[in-house]
Amino acid sequence: VFVPNAFSPNGDTQNDIWQPVIYDTEAYEIWIFDRWGQLILNSTDEHANWDGTRAGKPAPVGVYTYRIKYTDVLDGLPYEIRGHFSLIR
Repeated sequence: VFVPNAFSPNGDTQNDIWQPVIYDTEAYEIWIFDRWGQLILNSTDEHANWDGTRAGKPAPVGVYTYRIKYTDVLDGLPYEIRGHFSLIR
């Protein structure tokens, strides 16, 4: 599992989306929250990403938190990852 610690959705085609890289999972779910704990994204698609917008408008620069729960296909065990990343422009 690789989770980026920053992204810059500024339209320059480099790092414009935030997306964890994860393989061989079952029962995947991801949540992204703003600094006040409000839910921004919730998905069970392991290819889900965030483009840095909220209600169609650019989200503020700052630190966001994530929570990822998944079951590994190889060992069948559940895992949970929590952390944060920065949105910069």
